[in-house]
Amino acid sequence: MEEVKIYEIRKDNIRAMLKEIAEYNLADIEVENRASLVDDMLKSPGDRLSYALQKLEENDVDTARFVIKDDAGILIVKIDDIITIRISLRILGLLQIKRVVLMELIKQGAEAKIYLAKFEELYFPFNGEKVIIKHRISKRYRIKEIDQKLRKERTVREARILHRAKKFGVNVPYIYEVDLKDMKIVMEFIEGERLKEYLERIPIEERLKFCREIGRQIGKLHEAGIVHGDLTTSNMILRDGKIYLIDFGLAEFDNTLEAQGVDLHLLKRAMESTHYKWFEEGFEAVLEGYVEVRGEEKAQKLKEKIEEIESRGRYVRERKWIK
Repeated sequence: MEEVKIYEIRKDNIRAMLKEIAEYNLADIEVENRASLVDDMLKSPGDRLSYALQKLEENDVDTARFVIKDDAGILIVKIDDIITIRISLRILGLLQIKRVVLMELIKQGAEAKIYLAKFEELYFPFNGEKVIIKHRISKRYRIKEIDQKLRKERTVREARILHRAKKFGVNVPYIYEVDLKDMKIVMEFIEGERLKEYLERIPIEERLKFCREIGRQIGKLHEAGIVHGDLTTSNMILRDGKIYLIDFGLAEFDNTLEAQGVDLHLLKRAMESTHYKWFEEGFEAVLEGYVEVRGEEKAQKLKEKIEEIESRGRYVRERKWIK
């Protein structure tokens, strides 16, 4: 098992902390040579870490929301004026840092943390593009081997789903990297406006036009044998006039009528809750777009399945009321 040390330091003590770590890594080397090597190792990382922290402060950011991570396994979280640095000591030349990546934590769910970062800091300069880094987090209550297996399976599945959806013409983020060591997916950041807000401030004719496009996108997704699992207008982004589906954490490979019916039923419920004034017209337009992709026969069977699912829900509610 790799050794991990936690350091809590102030900004003016970074170099002293780094020196301690460097000396720890080089403990078996003669004192005279060790001192020289430590000095060499500190030239770059000390400056890089100080620069990264300075970068946070100059931009007047909420530092509690930011993480800096480097290639060598150093994780730095800055909260107020205290910096917690988690260092993995499994590599002898640990402090020879290749890069420092500034990542903004933008969302944390039960299964994963979502970070926003610059493409150029991870790869190379590219028109100021940004990326999303989705990191599936470990669950302490699970047996370690089971936890590792589940996170790996879900990371691979989500990556495959996004790849297949893209092949079938669904507007989804491009995948740049899949890291099965840290259970991360690096993908395109879709910068735009959520449909949830956009649909509420445009004329009804335009709303229905976009709802038809939602139906087309879902039709292509179902044609690919994929169900999203969390279809809401919060998980749809409008960029350059195109609707993009995001957040495939609950998606599955499933081409059964039942699964597809549940997928659309959940969208209908979400629209009823969020867009209650016009959801009936809106969902009807979604189905119109769906028909264009999948044809009348499949769409009709799906409509019947949605009605069946709704009737099951009504039956359960009625039984509860009777009791």
